[in-house]
Amino acid sequence: MVIKKVIQNRADHWQYSIPMLWNETYVKSLEQLLKDKRVRKVLDPACGVGFPALDLAERGFEVTASDGDPVMLENFKQETEMRKRDIIPQQTDWRMLSSQYKNEFDAVIVRGNSLVYVDSWAVEQRKPINVEKTDKGIQESLANFRAVLKPKGILYVDIFHRFETQGLETMGSKTIDGLDFSLDFDVAYEKKNGIRRIVSKLYYGRKQHSRVYTSFLLPHERLVYLLKHVGFKEVEPYVPIDGENVYSVFIARK
Repeated sequence: MVIKKVIQNRADHWQYSIPMLWNETYVKSLEQLLKDKRVRKVLDPACGVGFPALDLAERGFEVTASDGDPVMLENFKQETEMRKRDIIPQQTDWRMLSSQYKNEFDAVIVRGNSLVYVDSWAVEQRKPINVEKTDKGIQESLANFRAVLKPKGILYVDIFHRFETQGLETMGSKTIDGLDFSLDFDVAYEKKNGIRRIVSKLYYGRKQHSRVYTSFLLPHERLVYLLKHVGFKEVEPYVPIDGENVYSVFIARK
């Protein structure tokens, strides 16, 4: 990772948050899970700044990367150049994936709680979101993820942890190239409105950069229902992954 003197945008904020949320243990566990499922060809349609798409590519998986956010993709390209990986990420809406691919991947990986931001990631995060529109967008996205999978292919998707609590929590700290980083999440639910909001506070040196994440508070049972509704045959909830302490993982098979 190239350390920047100033964190300027949502991509920088997320990029420097990652080392406080996941480490090598998680990457190795994900690698083993995919190998156990006989996965070779992977689509990461929420590739963001490159984690874990680039890590999987370095471990021998054939990785296709895309994201809907051009700001994230710019950071991805910088990481790709630094790590000398030949991956060119595409800017693609999840709801359009089936127009580009069909029955092509062994696994689709949608992680980092990305699914619930289908309509709200890149917008002003303090504004209200349309929960009904988001729910529909999630269903359309899941259908597209299924369409691009090979028969018996798997979808790996995570959302907020089933044991998540509201309030302020220190997510971790790490020294990167001599600079001390730490990360706090301040989580609040508006259950009546179906809203989950996080104020993410990233500290580095004597500086702070905050980012507000507003999303659909997607009930876990609703996710399972939607996965089955769009045609997934098997859904395994709460899959244990060593090093994953932030989100709950679901595996669905086509």
